[in-house]
Amino acid sequence: MIKRNVIIDCDTGVDDALALLLAIRWPGFNILGITNVAGNVPLPKVVRNTLVVVQNSGKNIPVFQGASCALKGVSETAEYAHGSDGLGDVGFNDPELEKSDEHAVDFLVRTLMESPDPVELITLGPLTNIALALLKEPMIANKIKSLVMMAGGIDNGNSTAAAEFNVWVDPEAADLVFRSAINHKTMVSLEPNAQGGMIHPDDIAQFSAASTPWCQMAAKLLQSQMKRWKQYTNEERHPTP
Repeated sequence: MIKRNVIIDCDTGVDDALALLLAIRWPGFNILGITNVAGNVPLPKVVRNTLVVVQNSGKNIPVFQGASCALKGVSETAEYAHGSDGLGDVGFNDPELEKSDEHAVDFLVRTLMESPDPVELITLGPLTNIALALLKEPMIANKIKSLVMMAGGIDNGNSTAAAEFNVWVDPEAADLVFRSAINHKTMVSLEPNAQGGMIHPDDIAQFSAASTPWCQMAAKLLQSQMKRWKQYTNEERHPTP
């Protein structure tokens, strides 16, 4: 299998944590680094959560701290959806791993400009780091093979009637990235999540039965989301992560 060179930019809450576990454990990715941006929770918690995920993944991937607020200095978070710690308040131990000293924006620019091979970029949070990297070095737009963004809503929003959270947190950054010269941009909006399959208790039980730290972490995160969904809706419906 030819591995794809990937950088993941995220604001690690519960959904990002599950996505990171899947991406890190997938053998088709060569993850060059994980860059962090404030979003679901404040930046220090995002970095801590990312390190927790990497440690539980069984892999060693560098983590880079990025922007602590939107381009215009505003900060919005979503603890109501992710818990006060951003990981469902499950009680994960603090990580032994430490973040890199290099800033996320500097890492993005350096890696994209110096890489002899194509690099794909995946974003799971507000687009602040990507916008700042484009402002610092516009030429990186020609170095990104593809950009896949968890961003936006076509029919509705989840922060306001019209705004999806990642775009709502930093609309100026989103506008800059959407209008950039990056050739292949894919916006994964809210709609696929609403139309996708559901996670059921039997699925979580399979994760819980596995002995690996990454499966155990996934089970705890999914259990926390099940509990949170019932608290907010009083329904037995099982949400996607």
